[in-house]
Amino acid sequence: MSSMGGARSPIRSGQASRDPLALGWTVCALLVVQAFLGCQTPDRTVDADELTAAAPVVSPIELLPGETSIKVQTVETAPKPAAPPRGKIVLESAVCDFGDVTPAAKPKGFFEFKNEGQGPLRITRVQGCCGAVIKLSKNGQVVDTKKGLDLAPGETGRLDVTYSFTYIGPMEKKIHLFTDDPDNKNVVLTIKGRVVRKLSWTPGRLKLFLDKENAGCRSITIKSLDGKPFALKSFRVTGNCMSLDVDPNQEATEFTLQPQVALDVLQAMEMPKGRLTIEHTHPGCDAISLNFDLLPRYIHLPPRYILFNADPAVKIKRRLHVQDNYAEDQSSAKGGAAIDSVNVTPVPPTFEIESVTSEKGTAVLTKTEVIHNGYAFYFDITPPEAGSESRFQDEIVIRIKGGKERRVAIQGYYSQKVKEAARQRSVSQIPR
Repeated sequence: MSSMGGARSPIRSGQASRDPLALGWTVCALLVVQAFLGCQTPDRTVDADELTAAAPVVSPIELLPGETSIKVQTVETAPKPAAPPRGKIVLESAVCDFGDVTPAAKPKGFFEFKNEGQGPLRITRVQGCCGAVIKLSKNGQVVDTKKGLDLAPGETGRLDVTYSFTYIGPMEKKIHLFTDDPDNKNVVLTIKGRVVRKLSWTPGRLKLFLDKENAGCRSITIKSLDGKPFALKSFRVTGNCMSLDVDPNQEATEFTLQPQVALDVLQAMEMPKGRLTIEHTHPGCDAISLNFDLLPRYIHLPPRYILFNADPAVKIKRRLHVQDNYAEDQSSAKGGAAIDSVNVTPVPPTFEIESVTSEKGTAVLTKTEVIHNGYAFYFDITPPEAGSESRFQDEIVIRIKGGKERRVAIQGYYSQKVKEAARQRSVSQIPR
């Protein structure tokens, strides 16, 4: 017993843990304890939490030989910086309505805008529209619209617009204001109005003839549409081939003028056409302009043929009209309006055709029809074989009985395939 009493305790640490005899006593003691517990609580069930608590804790980090510990460094994430304050563009109105204006007017309008954001606002540039003159400014100082301007919070800017109206009727145009406001980078501004004519005149164009008294020039009527009287100040005309009787001291709401045509002067002009301009005092309209033409007796349409992708192996079909400008027809009763071929019986031509030829033989007449005051000719055009040239030319000559003739130019351009084939033929013919 004394020898057992002097034995070392099996539950000590240190040197005893390495003694085989002490290790055996430890195992025996654990078995006795387990048996005793099993006798005391035969029906007891160990739950998962107890098993987990009793299980040894295994570190996920393995130490290398000679290491005693690992130092873990905590990384702290810096907070995100706050977003800088931004500008915000606000407009009083995005529409500038000029209302009813006259053709001579150049009305002015403007758009005002303000930076109602917490940060600066930049107008990067302004894109105008055709017919508008724009000015960008801040505090009365005009800046370059392509360079823009900067607005601090609370500051205002202005875009002035002057528009030149040219066409009768309603008008609407867009102007673009580009900013760095992320919610409104492209501000669309609208200018609109309606052009109302204050004067009217008839005819809108003068047609002059060689075989009529005073060249067949019609009288001109000018009328005030708003009832305001006006005076005719002066006139000017191309080549001084006309004269008008105007009195700058006489005012009225309507004038009727009869131009006097110097036909010999008109015929001597290189191009017997031009413009008659009448100055007046009515505030609602610019000067009145009327174009005039000395019409030839005969006219052909189209005036010429331009043919693309021509191929000598393919015939090109074309039609040509020759008509008498001086023939009396129902169109004159309509004031020169276009003839309705459905409701108007065609007037047969008063002239005869002597011959229709092609100078180089590329155009062959295949059919002739009688139309209103003239003839319709149908042709087959066969391009000549291509050589070194990339195009070809010819001319159709229509001789009218009485010595008159009409010439119609033909200008043709070969297709790429034809030009390449011609080039290869040329290369093959070179002596080797």
